[in-house]
Amino acid sequence: MRIEWQKEKQDLMKSTRNSNALVIVQARVGSTRLPAKIALDFNGVPMLVSLLNRLNISESKFHGVVATSLEKRDDLVEELALSCGWGVHRGSESDVLSRYAGAYAEHGEGVETVIRICSDNPLLGLHEIEEVYARFRDSEMDFLANANGPDVHEDGFAVEVFYSSCLIEADKKATEAYDREHVCPWIKRNYAMDYTQLDGRYKEKLSVDTVEDFLRVRELNKRLKPGFTISDVCDLMIKERKRDAKESI
Repeated sequence: MRIEWQKEKQDLMKSTRNSNALVIVQARVGSTRLPAKIALDFNGVPMLVSLLNRLNISESKFHGVVATSLEKRDDLVEELALSCGWGVHRGSESDVLSRYAGAYAEHGEGVETVIRICSDNPLLGLHEIEEVYARFRDSEMDFLANANGPDVHEDGFAVEVFYSSCLIEADKKATEAYDREHVCPWIKRNYAMDYTQLDGRYKEKLSVDTVEDFLRVRELNKRLKPGFTISDVCDLMIKERKRDAKESI
């Protein structure tokens, strides 16, 4: 679908800003270790499309936007996102924090909470987002995540939730390149934050950074039933380990 035609859909979506939270998925074609991974065939559709369909924002209380870069090659990201009914914001490729702040400014009017998602987590679904968001709302924290913590890192299912005011402040005050590339470090250093674990059995690395990661995650996705959750992944991995243990005897 052409971007010009899809713009009409994005304009319509801007009228639905009464959501409880804005889900921002960062995605770009120019990945260093696995270029154009968002467009790789993920069991019949591009990997980014598979993720956006699993997040199923249209059936939730959230509003969704894909934040990509201004680079010409990322026209593809915009086309894929709009074809899935998601909003799009384009900004700096390297300054991801400013890209998030721009996405919020364009699509987050009246929304007090931001949910950060990375596009290299194609197994992530709406269930995990809703669960971390609910725990955030029940907490007294300004930031809550199920990944990148000292004892909690549900790699492949990472969800980071924080107040939009924290994002705005970080964009104004963060100066280090690391903070601006990784979005949340400045927020975690300057606001009340905590981590939460969705399934204590989860010990996997299921984000996609390499060809090997991609092939493994795609095969898992093929074997799981539609609508699967992180707990279903744990069940499958435990079952496989038990089977492998028996076969090695």
